[in-house]
Amino acid sequence: MSQKDILLGCMLIAYLIPIIYVYCQFADNPSICNIICNEKAKYMITASMVMMGAFTIQYERERKDMTSMIIIICLLFGIYGLIFTYNSFWIHLGFAIIAFLSILGFMLYHTQKHGSNGLRILLLIAAYFAIMTIAFFNQNIFLTEALFIGTFAVYYLSLHFMES
Repeated sequence: MSQKDILLGCMLIAYLIPIIYVYCQFADNPSICNIICNEKAKYMITASMVMMGAFTIQYERERKDMTSMIIIICLLFGIYGLIFTYNSFWIHLGFAIIAFLSILGFMLYHTQKHGSNGLRILLLIAAYFAIMTIAFFNQNIFLTEALFIGTFAVYYLSLHFMES
């Protein structure tokens, strides 16, 4: 088992905590941000995301790709900003844009780098869910946000196994 495999496993474990929490809170919330920014959950989710972020940065160091590292740092900045700016709509929206564009940028960069049709399809699916989230922004966007994030997770895992 490689260092990257271990770091990926740690990333997944750290990420499971907020995923399970978000899943359990789904019924009464119109968006993922509404859940993760809740005062009762914010600090538990932040702690999990900081741990996941630390493992992700170490993983990206193992990948030895500075562009990929910079995009991931922007994504983490966007995620942390989202958690702590829910009460300020425009600032929160700015962090959401950073997070969404970082995900799409990461996927576009690695799709071009690897030229994989599978990665290309996942990028198109993620772009579709991003557009649907924007198009239905004033409605319940929980499902499209979750599918966008889930597509990125599948992409990241696929990329890991492709590069292994």
